[in-house]
Amino acid sequence: MVKVLGIMAVVIIAYVMCVVEVGARVKGMFIATTYRQQKIASWYGPGFWGKRTACGNIYTGRQLTAAHMDLGDKFPCGTRIRVTNLRNGKSAVLTIDDTGNFARYGRVLDVSYAAAKKLGFLTQGTAPVQINVLP
Repeated sequence: MVKVLGIMAVVIIAYVMCVVEVGARVKGMFIATTYRQQKIASWYGPGFWGKRTACGNIYTGRQLTAAHMDLGDKFPCGTRIRVTNLRNGKSAVLTIDDTGNFARYGRVLDVSYAAAKKLGFLTQGTAPVQINVLP
């Protein structure tokens, strides 16, 4: 019995390691701990304040939120990400609540006014960032 349980434990651990390694789907959910990007981020200007986001919220600029170009499968509404400014090392946990067509500008993420302030790139307007999806 102990030997069987030991073998089962090894099989389960190996399976979990494979799932995490390849970022596979389990019951329709992406194992997000393996997803990481290093790209350019910018922040939403006042022209977006008061407008509805793709997730149905009203954007105010005061919450720690972000818009990602891959809203949906990789980044569903409510996904939490840790964003780190690679210039100064500052980081913040943000919630994805919108999307945008900013890939044409070489960016993958637009963050709220509050997030840009916390990340320290409000004045510069853009920054190289690392994005880690949180479980």
